[in-house]
Amino acid sequence: MLFLAFFRNHKIEIGIFIFALLMRCLYLGLSVQAYQGDIIEAVQGADGYYVISQNIIHGNGFSGGDVSSHTLNSFRPPIQPYFLALTYSIFGNYWLTIWLLLIMGSIIPIIAMRIARFMFEERAVIVGTGVLLAVEPVSILYSTLFYSETVFIFLFSLSIYYIFKYIQLEGWRHGILAAVLLGVATLTKVVSMYLPLLLVSLFLLHFRKELTKKRITAAITFVVVFLLVLSPWLYRNYHEFRSIGITSEEGVTLYTVLIPSMLAIEHGTSFQQEFASWTANGVKGPNEATIDLNAQYVREAIPILLAHPVSLLLLCANTAVSFFTHDGMFDVLRHIHISPDQLLGKPALFLLLSDPMKLLGFIGYYAATPAILILVMRVAWLIATVLFFVGAVHAMRRQHYTFFTTAAFFTVLYFALMTLTIGLTVNARYRLPVEFFIIPFALYGFMYCRTLWNRSR
Repeated sequence: MLFLAFFRNHKIEIGIFIFALLMRCLYLGLSVQAYQGDIIEAVQGADGYYVISQNIIHGNGFSGGDVSSHTLNSFRPPIQPYFLALTYSIFGNYWLTIWLLLIMGSIIPIIAMRIARFMFEERAVIVGTGVLLAVEPVSILYSTLFYSETVFIFLFSLSIYYIFKYIQLEGWRHGILAAVLLGVATLTKVVSMYLPLLLVSLFLLHFRKELTKKRITAAITFVVVFLLVLSPWLYRNYHEFRSIGITSEEGVTLYTVLIPSMLAIEHGTSFQQEFASWTANGVKGPNEATIDLNAQYVREAIPILLAHPVSLLLLCANTAVSFFTHDGMFDVLRHIHISPDQLLGKPALFLLLSDPMKLLGFIGYYAATPAILILVMRVAWLIATVLFFVGAVHAMRRQHYTFFTTAAFFTVLYFALMTLTIGLTVNARYRLPVEFFIIPFALYGFMYCRTLWNRSR
């Protein structure tokens, strides 16, 4: 009886969850088939998490490298490798890991619907958010891989939900839980490490006219709890490398990703060429550099970047546009071995400006292959980007800049800003963590544009 009542009250969410799970299971099946039944090859990914988890399982600590050389890793944060290792150790294989990733990926659309309810009253926006996230191809792809995206988004979206819940009810338990979840999410993917500063600033700004001792204490407590969650890993890095920090990613990304990207624009070459040339002189790239090199790489990178202002500006513009509009379909198709055999060779924006006829030729080639989905999704994300900004501006104006819509909009901008450091390596996976904000804003923008259209007729 209770089950039937629960089903009646949540039938839409249950339906979306089941649909999302079926879509992810189907794609996993196609992936395994593409890799001739080798499940590990189909799911392990290329970010090193699988290798680190194997070293943990075999007693070699949090290290990268093969059997002959185990070097302590300070590039990857700890949650994803330990998640893989722990779930493997329960049954001696990765099937539990895979199913947990599939389930988490299918729950994320439901959490997104709950978050959208704080922002909008329109049922179409709330349900549409869940449906679109259930079928979004890139999120389906990363629900089947051992990259950190799915675990991070699951934890991060839950954190946002409880932050919004705290704002609504001002229950201290919600605030504490939100801080813990955000801390664990940051130990999964470090992109959110500075987000508490933004969220606390928006919180204090929102309540500036009603700033009580209780609210100031809540803001301070949120930051303190967040830092306490990070502290064991900060201590580990200090103990092993005599450097306090979560990861070496900041310096490495600036020095070995952003600079080669900028030089590729400067010289008219590719990122791969410049990266190979840059690292040939002994520069340590991702998964190799240790955290003690972080400050040195940042210090050396900034003057080099500032010495090429025009190329840097063009690169940042391309990265910002790509953050919102990159479709990710090439990776989705490539993983199941049906990707096109011809590549653009450079970002579409640069190719449009430098050789529009070549771009048109590629469009014609894509139109006759399954790669047409790349163009379809690119156009869809271009439209979604415009609608996102329309919806965000209209929502904040209409709702007098409520905390929910304001925090959502600036969180998207925060992730876009953080993505600027990765230059030409940008792709749709970097937008995934905030699609649960982008999509409801875009749907709201669509409804607003439709209303304007109907009024004008």
